[in-house]
Amino acid sequence: MGLSVLRSNIAIQTSVLIVRAFVAIRQLIANLPVDRVGELEKQIKELRAYMEEVFTDYNDINEDTRM
Repeated sequence: MGLSVLRSNIAIQTSVLIVRAFVAIRQLIANLPVDRVGELEKQIKELRAYMEEVFTDYNDINEDTRM
C-alpha cells in the first residue's frame, strides 16, 4: 500500500516540482553574487572617474589661485 502511494501521479508531480524548486534556488544563489560583483565594479569605475575629475578641478583651482 505504501509503495502505491509513492508511485502515484501526485507523488511523482510533487517530486518533480520539489526538484525544480531546488534547481531554481541554486541558480538564483549562484547568479546573484556575480551580478552584484559586476554592479559594484561598475560603480567603482564611475567613482574613480568622478574622483579624477574632482582632483583635476582641485589642481586647476590651486594653480589659478597661486600668487
